Amino acid sequence: MGESAADAGEGVRAGYRRWVRPTVVDVVIDNFDYGRFLGAAIESALAQTHTDTRVTVVDDGSSDDSLVVARAYGDEIGLIAKTNGGQASALNTGADATEGDLIAFLDADDILLPDFAAAAVDAFRADPGAVKVVFRAEVIDAAGTATGRVEPSPHLPLASGDLRAATLANAFDLVWPPLSAQVFRRSALTQVLPIPEDEFRTLADWYLTHATSLVGRVVALERPGARYRLHGANAYLLGPAGDSLAQTRTSIVHAERTRLQLERLARARGLIPPGRVSVSTASAAQRLISLRLDPRRHPLTGDGRTELWLTAIRSLRGRPDLAPRARIAALAWFSLTALAPRPIVARLAEIFLQPARRGAIGRWLASGSRRR
Repeated sequence: MGESAADAGEGVRAGYRRWVRPTVVDVVIDNFDYGRFLGAAIESALAQTHTDTRVTVVDDGSSDDSLVVARAYGDEIGLIAKTNGGQASALNTGADATEGDLIAFLDADDILLPDFAAAAVDAFRADPGAVKVVFRAEVIDAAGTATGRVEPSPHLPLASGDLRAATLANAFDLVWPPLSAQVFRRSALTQVLPIPEDEFRTLADWYLTHATSLVGRVVALERPGARYRLHGANAYLLGPAGDSLAQTRTSIVHAERTRLQLERLARARGLIPPGRVSVSTASAAQRLISLRLDPRRHPLTGDGRTELWLTAIRSLRGRPDLAPRARIAALAWFSLTALAPRPIVARLAEIFLQPARRGAIGRWLASGSRRR
Protein backbone atom coordinates (compact mmCIF):
# COMPACT_ATOMS: atom_id res chain seq x y z
CA MET A 1 0.00 0.00 0.00
CA GLY A 2 1.21 3.53 -0.74
CA GLU A 3 2.00 6.03 1.93
CA SER A 4 -0.86 8.44 2.63
CA ALA A 5 -0.37 12.20 2.57
CA ALA A 6 -0.99 12.25 6.33
CA ASP A 7 1.66 9.58 6.91
CA ALA A 8 4.13 11.42 4.71
CA GLY A 9 3.46 14.67 6.53
CA GLU A 10 3.98 13.05 9.90
CA GLY A 11 7.27 11.57 8.67
CA VAL A 12 8.48 15.02 7.65
CA ARG A 13 7.42 16.48 10.99
CA ALA A 14 9.17 13.66 12.89
CA GLY A 15 12.33 14.24 10.91
CA TYR A 16 12.11 17.95 11.62
CA ARG A 17 11.66 17.32 15.34
CA ARG A 18 14.74 15.09 15.36
CA TRP A 19 16.69 17.82 13.57
CA VAL A 20 15.73 20.68 15.88
CA ARG A 21 15.76 18.69 19.11
CA PRO A 22 18.43 20.21 21.35
CA THR A 23 21.66 18.26 21.11
CA VAL A 24 23.18 17.95 24.55
CA VAL A 25 26.97 18.08 24.68
CA ASP A 26 28.66 16.79 27.82
CA VAL A 27 32.13 18.13 28.53
CA VAL A 28 33.90 15.83 30.99
CA ILE A 29 36.98 17.42 32.55
CA ASP A 30 39.35 14.83 33.95
CA ASN A 31 41.66 16.24 36.59
CA PHE A 32 44.50 15.09 38.79
CA ASP A 33 46.50 17.71 40.69
CA TYR A 34 45.97 20.39 38.05
CA GLY A 35 44.27 22.86 40.35
CA ARG A 36 46.38 25.68 38.92
CA PHE A 37 44.83 25.10 35.48
CA LEU A 38 41.42 23.68 36.36
CA GLY A 39 39.59 27.00 36.68
CA ALA A 40 40.51 28.04 33.15
CA ALA A 41 39.33 24.68 31.79
CA ILE A 42 35.99 24.97 33.60
CA GLU A 43 35.49 28.57 32.48
CA SER A 44 36.11 27.61 28.86
CA ALA A 45 33.56 24.79 29.05
CA LEU A 46 30.96 27.01 30.71
CA ALA A 47 31.51 29.71 28.08
CA GLN A 48 30.40 27.52 25.14
CA THR A 49 28.04 29.27 22.73
CA HIS A 50 26.07 26.03 22.38
CA THR A 51 23.52 26.47 25.14
CA ASP A 52 22.91 22.77 25.75
CA THR A 53 26.41 22.13 27.07
CA ARG A 54 26.86 20.44 30.44
CA VAL A 55 30.11 20.41 32.38
CA THR A 56 31.25 17.61 34.69
CA VAL A 57 34.56 17.56 36.55
CA VAL A 58 35.94 14.17 37.55
CA ASP A 59 38.66 14.65 40.14
CA ASP A 60 40.86 11.57 40.32
CA GLY A 61 42.03 11.83 43.93
CA SER A 62 43.91 15.13 43.72
CA SER A 63 46.08 16.19 46.65
CA ASP A 64 46.26 19.88 45.70
CA ASP A 65 43.51 22.56 45.78
CA SER A 66 41.59 21.10 42.81
CA LEU A 67 38.43 20.34 44.80
CA VAL A 68 38.39 23.84 46.27
CA VAL A 69 38.60 25.25 42.73
CA ALA A 70 35.85 23.00 41.41
CA ARG A 71 33.47 23.50 44.35
CA ALA A 72 33.61 27.25 43.85
CA TYR A 73 31.45 26.78 40.74
CA GLY A 74 28.59 25.29 42.74
CA ASP A 75 25.64 24.07 40.68
CA GLU A 76 27.13 25.35 37.42
CA ILE A 77 29.02 22.06 37.09
CA GLY A 78 28.73 18.47 38.13
CA LEU A 79 31.54 17.29 40.38
CA ILE A 80 32.66 13.73 41.01
CA ALA A 81 35.44 13.29 43.58
CA LYS A 82 36.87 9.78 43.44
CA THR A 83 39.88 7.93 44.73
CA ASN A 84 42.85 7.87 42.40
CA GLY A 85 42.47 5.24 39.69
CA GLY A 86 44.21 6.74 36.67
CA GLN A 87 43.05 8.51 33.53
CA ALA A 88 41.04 5.62 32.11
CA SER A 89 39.15 5.30 35.38
CA ALA A 90 38.36 9.03 35.38
CA LEU A 91 37.14 9.00 31.78
CA ASN A 92 35.03 5.89 32.32
CA THR A 93 33.49 7.48 35.41
CA GLY A 94 32.67 10.66 33.51
CA ALA A 95 31.11 8.78 30.63
CA ASP A 96 28.97 6.69 32.99
CA ALA A 97 27.77 9.74 34.90
CA THR A 98 26.60 11.73 31.86
CA GLU A 99 23.90 11.18 29.27
CA GLY A 100 24.35 13.80 26.51
CA ASP A 101 24.16 12.97 22.82
CA LEU A 102 27.77 14.03 22.35
CA ILE A 103 30.67 13.86 24.77
CA ALA A 104 34.03 15.60 24.86
CA PHE A 105 36.87 14.83 27.26
CA LEU A 106 38.77 17.95 28.25
CA ASP A 107 42.08 17.54 30.03
CA ALA A 108 42.18 19.91 32.99
CA ASP A 109 45.26 21.70 31.66
CA ASP A 110 43.62 22.51 28.30
CA ILE A 111 41.02 25.06 27.18
CA LEU A 112 38.10 24.93 24.76
CA LEU A 113 37.40 27.71 22.27
CA PRO A 114 33.89 29.20 22.71
CA ASP A 115 32.26 27.63 19.63
CA PHE A 116 33.86 24.21 20.02
CA ALA A 117 30.60 22.47 20.95
CA ALA A 118 28.49 24.41 18.43
CA ALA A 119 30.83 23.56 15.55
CA ALA A 120 30.83 19.89 16.57
CA VAL A 121 27.02 19.79 16.71
CA ASP A 122 26.79 21.31 13.24
CA ALA A 123 29.28 18.77 11.88
CA PHE A 124 27.42 15.81 13.39
CA ARG A 125 24.11 17.07 12.04
CA ALA A 126 25.65 17.39 8.58
CA ASP A 127 26.94 13.79 8.75
CA PRO A 128 24.55 11.55 10.73
CA GLY A 129 26.89 8.58 10.27
CA ALA A 130 29.88 10.28 11.85
CA VAL A 131 31.14 8.89 15.16
CA LYS A 132 33.72 11.56 15.91
CA VAL A 133 34.57 15.17 15.04
CA VAL A 134 38.14 16.38 15.44
CA PHE A 135 39.69 19.85 15.39
CA ARG A 136 43.21 21.20 15.45
CA ALA A 137 44.47 22.75 18.68
CA GLU A 138 46.30 26.01 19.30
CA VAL A 139 49.34 25.56 21.54
CA ILE A 140 49.68 27.82 24.59
CA ASP A 141 52.39 27.92 27.24
CA ALA A 142 51.99 27.28 30.97
CA ALA A 143 50.80 30.85 31.51
CA GLY A 144 48.18 30.55 28.76
CA THR A 145 50.05 32.70 26.23
CA ALA A 146 49.72 31.71 22.58
CA THR A 147 52.90 30.23 21.12
CA GLY A 148 51.84 30.57 17.48
CA ARG A 149 51.94 26.81 17.02
CA VAL A 150 49.04 24.61 15.99
CA GLU A 151 48.84 20.86 16.64
CA PRO A 152 48.86 18.86 14.55
CA SER A 153 50.94 21.08 12.27
CA PRO A 154 48.72 22.61 9.53
CA HIS A 155 50.69 20.92 6.73
CA LEU A 156 49.74 17.47 8.08
CA PRO A 157 46.28 16.32 6.90
CA LEU A 158 44.01 15.30 9.78
CA ALA A 159 42.69 11.77 9.61
CA SER A 160 39.08 11.64 8.39
CA GLY A 161 36.53 9.47 6.64
CA ASP A 162 36.22 5.70 6.97
CA LEU A 163 39.45 4.81 8.78
CA ARG A 164 38.85 1.15 9.57
CA ALA A 165 41.37 -0.21 7.07
CA ALA A 166 43.94 2.48 7.86
CA THR A 167 43.58 1.85 11.59
CA LEU A 168 44.25 -1.85 11.14
CA ALA A 169 47.21 -1.25 8.82
CA ASN A 170 48.93 1.85 10.23
CA ALA A 171 47.02 3.06 13.27
CA PHE A 172 49.75 5.22 14.75
CA ASP A 173 50.58 6.92 11.46
CA LEU A 174 47.19 8.61 11.37
CA VAL A 175 47.29 12.30 12.28
CA TRP A 176 45.21 13.06 15.36
CA PRO A 177 44.87 16.10 17.64
CA PRO A 178 44.99 15.92 21.44
CA LEU A 179 41.98 14.31 23.11
CA SER A 180 40.70 17.74 24.20
CA ALA A 181 40.11 18.61 20.52
CA GLN A 182 37.86 15.61 19.82
CA VAL A 183 34.09 15.11 20.25
CA PHE A 184 32.44 11.69 20.24
CA ARG A 185 28.92 10.53 19.45
CA ARG A 186 27.89 8.75 22.63
CA SER A 187 26.06 5.93 20.84
CA ALA A 188 29.32 5.06 19.07
CA LEU A 189 31.56 5.64 22.05
CA THR A 190 29.66 3.14 24.14
CA GLN A 191 30.66 0.43 21.65
CA VAL A 192 34.31 0.68 22.76
CA LEU A 193 33.86 1.56 26.44
CA PRO A 194 34.96 0.93 29.09
CA ILE A 195 38.59 1.82 28.56
CA PRO A 196 40.75 -0.95 30.10
CA GLU A 197 41.80 0.68 33.35
CA ASP A 198 44.82 -1.41 34.25
CA GLU A 199 46.49 -0.87 30.88
CA PHE A 200 45.62 2.81 30.53
CA ARG A 201 46.17 4.50 33.85
CA THR A 202 47.85 7.09 31.65
CA LEU A 203 47.49 7.89 27.95
CA ALA A 204 43.93 6.59 27.85
CA ASP A 205 43.43 8.87 24.86
CA TRP A 206 45.46 6.39 22.80
CA TYR A 207 42.70 3.84 23.27
CA LEU A 208 39.76 6.20 22.71
CA THR A 209 41.23 7.90 19.65
CA HIS A 210 42.05 4.72 17.78
CA ALA A 211 39.26 2.42 18.98
CA THR A 212 36.49 4.77 17.89
CA SER A 213 37.98 4.80 14.37
CA LEU A 214 36.80 1.18 14.03
CA VAL A 215 33.17 2.14 14.64
CA GLY A 216 32.36 4.68 11.92
CA ARG A 217 33.32 7.77 9.97
CA VAL A 218 35.41 10.62 11.32
CA VAL A 219 34.87 14.28 10.39
CA ALA A 220 37.89 16.58 10.53
CA LEU A 221 37.47 20.34 10.89
CA GLU A 222 40.61 22.22 9.93
CA ARG A 223 39.97 25.08 12.32
CA PRO A 224 41.19 25.02 15.94
CA GLY A 225 38.66 23.97 18.54
CA ALA A 226 40.80 23.91 21.67
CA ARG A 227 43.99 25.23 23.18
CA TYR A 228 46.59 22.68 24.24
CA ARG A 229 48.72 23.82 27.16
CA LEU A 230 52.41 22.94 26.90
CA HIS A 231 53.83 23.10 30.41
CA GLY A 232 56.64 20.56 30.59
CA ALA A 233 54.75 17.56 31.94
CA ASN A 234 52.74 16.72 28.83
CA ALA A 235 52.37 13.29 27.30
CA TYR A 236 51.02 14.37 23.88
CA LEU A 237 54.05 16.42 22.79
CA LEU A 238 57.56 15.22 23.47
CA GLY A 239 60.50 17.30 24.58
CA PRO A 240 64.02 17.38 23.09
CA ALA A 241 65.28 13.99 21.95
CA GLY A 242 67.75 13.67 24.80
CA ASP A 243 64.99 14.25 27.35
CA SER A 244 62.25 12.27 25.63
CA LEU A 245 63.54 8.70 25.58
CA ALA A 246 61.50 7.87 28.68
CA GLN A 247 58.38 9.25 26.98
CA THR A 248 59.28 7.37 23.82
CA ARG A 249 59.48 4.11 25.76
CA THR A 250 56.12 4.90 27.33
CA SER A 251 54.68 5.49 23.87
CA ILE A 252 56.08 2.16 22.67
CA VAL A 253 54.39 0.32 25.53
CA HIS A 254 51.07 2.10 25.02
CA ALA A 255 51.18 1.58 21.27
CA GLU A 256 51.57 -2.15 21.82
CA ARG A 257 48.77 -2.19 24.40
CA THR A 258 46.53 -0.21 22.07
CA ARG A 259 47.38 -2.46 19.12
CA LEU A 260 46.31 -5.52 21.10
CA GLN A 261 43.03 -3.83 22.06
CA LEU A 262 42.42 -2.90 18.43
CA GLU A 263 42.88 -6.54 17.49
CA ARG A 264 40.30 -7.52 20.11
CA LEU A 265 37.77 -4.94 18.92
CA ALA A 266 38.37 -5.64 15.23
CA ARG A 267 37.82 -9.37 15.66
CA ALA A 268 34.68 -8.76 17.69
CA ARG A 269 33.34 -6.58 14.86
CA GLY A 270 34.35 -9.07 12.18
CA LEU A 271 36.81 -6.67 10.57
CA ILE A 272 39.79 -9.04 10.55
CA PRO A 273 40.36 -12.80 10.70
CA PRO A 274 42.58 -14.20 13.44
CA GLY A 275 45.91 -12.42 13.08
CA ARG A 276 47.59 -9.22 14.09
CA VAL A 277 47.04 -5.52 13.57
CA SER A 278 50.10 -4.33 11.69
CA VAL A 279 52.92 -2.36 13.31
CA SER A 280 52.80 1.20 12.01
CA THR A 281 55.67 3.22 10.59
CA ALA A 282 55.68 5.52 13.62
CA SER A 283 55.84 2.60 16.04
CA ALA A 284 58.72 1.03 14.13
CA ALA A 285 60.57 4.35 14.23
CA GLN A 286 60.09 4.78 17.98
CA ARG A 287 61.20 1.23 18.65
CA LEU A 288 64.31 1.67 16.51
CA ILE A 289 65.19 4.96 18.27
CA SER A 290 64.79 3.34 21.68
CA LEU A 291 66.81 0.28 20.70
CA ARG A 292 69.67 2.29 19.21
CA LEU A 293 69.96 5.00 21.87
CA ASP A 294 69.30 3.02 25.05
CA PRO A 295 69.13 -0.73 24.33
CA ARG A 296 69.25 -1.75 28.00
CA ARG A 297 65.97 0.05 28.71
CA HIS A 298 64.20 -0.85 25.49
CA PRO A 299 60.77 -2.13 26.61
CA LEU A 300 60.10 -4.83 24.00
CA THR A 301 62.14 -8.00 23.92
CA GLY A 302 62.90 -9.57 20.58
CA ASP A 303 63.42 -6.31 18.68
CA GLY A 304 66.52 -6.07 16.52
CA ARG A 305 67.80 -3.54 14.00
CA THR A 306 67.20 -5.74 10.98
CA GLU A 307 63.76 -6.85 12.14
CA LEU A 308 62.64 -3.28 12.78
CA TRP A 309 64.04 -2.11 9.45
CA LEU A 310 62.06 -4.83 7.66
CA THR A 311 58.96 -3.94 9.68
CA ALA A 312 59.36 -0.34 8.56
CA ILE A 313 59.66 -1.36 4.91
CA ARG A 314 56.46 -3.39 5.16
CA SER A 315 54.64 -0.51 6.80
CA LEU A 316 55.81 1.98 4.16
CA ARG A 317 54.50 -0.32 1.42
CA GLY A 318 51.06 -0.02 3.04
CA ARG A 319 51.09 3.80 3.10
CA PRO A 320 49.28 5.01 -0.04
CA ASP A 321 48.79 8.33 1.73
CA LEU A 322 52.52 9.18 1.57
CA ALA A 323 53.93 11.25 -1.25
CA PRO A 324 56.73 9.38 -3.11
CA ARG A 325 59.39 11.79 -1.83
CA ALA A 326 58.21 11.27 1.73
CA ARG A 327 58.38 7.51 1.28
CA ILE A 328 61.95 7.75 -0.03
CA ALA A 329 62.94 10.07 2.82
CA ALA A 330 61.45 7.65 5.37
CA LEU A 331 63.36 4.74 3.86
CA ALA A 332 66.60 6.75 4.08
CA TRP A 333 65.84 7.73 7.68
CA PHE A 334 65.23 4.13 8.75
CA SER A 335 68.36 2.91 6.98
CA LEU A 336 70.57 5.56 8.57
CA THR A 337 69.02 5.10 12.00
CA ALA A 338 69.66 1.36 11.83
CA LEU A 339 73.29 1.70 10.74
CA ALA A 340 74.72 5.08 11.76
CA PRO A 341 76.86 5.76 14.86
CA ARG A 342 74.92 6.70 17.98
CA PRO A 343 75.59 10.51 17.83
CA ILE A 344 74.09 10.62 14.34
CA VAL A 345 71.17 8.46 15.50
CA ALA A 346 70.50 11.00 18.29
CA ARG A 347 70.15 13.74 15.66
CA LEU A 348 67.95 11.53 13.48
CA ALA A 349 65.80 10.78 16.53
CA GLU A 350 65.34 14.49 17.18
CA ILE A 351 64.18 14.99 13.58
CA PHE A 352 61.56 12.27 14.03
CA LEU A 353 60.40 13.21 17.54
CA GLN A 354 60.20 16.95 16.85
CA PRO A 355 58.20 17.40 13.61
CA ALA A 356 58.04 21.17 14.16
CA ARG A 357 61.82 21.33 13.74
CA ARG A 358 61.71 19.91 10.23
CA GLY A 359 60.64 23.30 8.94
CA ALA A 360 60.27 23.87 5.22
CA ILE A 361 61.81 20.48 4.38
CA GLY A 362 59.16 18.69 6.43
CA ARG A 363 56.37 20.66 4.78
CA TRP A 364 57.79 19.88 1.34
CA LEU A 365 58.04 16.17 2.14
CA ALA A 366 54.47 16.11 3.42
CA SER A 367 53.04 18.04 0.49
CA GLY A 368 51.33 15.76 -1.95
CA SER A 369 50.36 13.28 0.76
CA ARG A 370 46.75 12.20 0.62
CA ARG A 371 44.29 12.59 3.46
CA ARG A 372 43.14 9.36 5.06
